[in-house]
Amino acid sequence: MVQLSGGKTVASAALAAIAAATWTSASYADTAPAPSAAVTFPGSAPVVEETTYVPPNRAILAGGLIAFAGSYVPSVVVAAANGNSFDNRLYIPIAGPWIDLGQRPGCAGSQFNCSRESGFAGLLIVDGVVQALGALATGLAFVVPERRTRVLSASADRARRSAPQKLAVVRLDEGPHINTTLVGLAADEIRIGMRVRPVFDDIVPGEVSLLRYTAKA
Repeated sequence: MVQLSGGKTVASAALAAIAAATWTSASYADTAPAPSAAVTFPGSAPVVEETTYVPPNRAILAGGLIAFAGSYVPSVVVAAANGNSFDNRLYIPIAGPWIDLGQRPGCAGSQFNCSRESGFAGLLIVDGVVQALGALATGLAFVVPERRTRVLSASADRARRSAPQKLAVVRLDEGPHINTTLVGLAADEIRIGMRVRPVFDDIVPGEVSLLRYTAKA
């Protein structure tokens, strides 16, 4: 429980009306705060953006996995279909195409065989490069964080930053009690019997302000 500083309060007539509605015959030590209620405001409130940087980077990760899978799966299909000693190396990810390239026999002398082997060699090079780039991008996704932006209304952002609320019962010097919220104070700074003063808290700047209390300067 918190006492209000001496002297007249802001809009004392309004405060007296609030006090008359909330004051009970019990002593102020037994006075319970009023239940919270949902409040809505007309019009659209200003918005703020909350930006965070979090790994993994989903775009890079997806690109890396697609590149790796798109090159490795066909290699496995070729290895299973051919079954020869050098194409079996394609089961090995990343290094497999390069091992296969080094172990392939040369062309048998005919122009057709040489052209075909040159084509296979080119495909193996492309396959090895794409697999390596895909694996590199997958690892890079956990190093380069992703920028994520969340849009909040000004009132929601303010409520998030002020949580948890510090509820109190203020006893005016005139005697009545008011259920309110303390602002501008850490939890360990609040003491029963401390002197406080009224302030207006801008919930939606320029549109909605609520009466709160803070420590008397």
